[in-house]
Amino acid sequence: MREVTDNEYGHYQKLHDRLNGRGVKSIREELQLFNKKEMDVLFVSAEVAPFSKAGGLADVAGALPKEISRKGKNIAVITPYYSMVNESKITIHPSDISGIIQLGDENFYYELYQYKDETGVNFYFIKNDHFYNRTGIYTDETGEGFSDNKKRYFFFQYVVIDLINRDLFTTKLIQCNDHHTALIPWMLKNRKINIPTLLTIHNAEYQGWFSKDEMQMLYGVDFHNRDKRRKHFSSLSIGIKYCDALNTVSPNYANELLNKEKLS
Repeated sequence: MREVTDNEYGHYQKLHDRLNGRGVKSIREELQLFNKKEMDVLFVSAEVAPFSKAGGLADVAGALPKEISRKGKNIAVITPYYSMVNESKITIHPSDISGIIQLGDENFYYELYQYKDETGVNFYFIKNDHFYNRTGIYTDETGEGFSDNKKRYFFFQYVVIDLINRDLFTTKLIQCNDHHTALIPWMLKNRKINIPTLLTIHNAEYQGWFSKDEMQMLYGVDFHNRDKRRKHFSSLSIGIKYCDALNTVSPNYANELLNKEKLS
């Protein structure tokens, strides 16, 4: 029979105390806290090479975290678990972390899977077949964008917020990438969660526009903190306004954007 470690004993003692009248939502919720993930940097990207790729974002998301890890930082990457992820080449396993995200009147369940590469980077994959078990990342086989793309990436960002809000992920910095993740700095500030954010712009041509009606899918705290003067919203613009730091993929691209009359 395996001996119980001191760490496990302490956890189960706390679990016993909480169940003994000190308040706990559920045993499952408490056990998920035992799998809490700690990191210096959480890198959030809609695509990550070699697991998923539609453009240059994936290449940066696949390479940069490895370089940061080699410099001694504990970095993790989180991305959707798309159907094209090749499970025969890597060993992805469940993390025992799951949750439910509400969008409008609908609830969507997710499970978190993980893979650790040879450089020590942990990759976390958000599994929800309704949103991500498709033939493409953003488009179908005809090249047409999925009609629910805004909803798919609202969901993605809310999973990140959920993991942090439930204290399952702790990090010193969140790096967001392009419009798919640009609402995260705003969502954090709406909840008074004090984690610094860096927003990296890879392609400013895609703004992640959504309407006031589509915004009603968002949680109440976010909907009520919207700019009430607007009828349409740019995810990228919101991210630029609320992030703590902003950069681009290169100095040349930064200069190109600075010379534009406006981004949105």
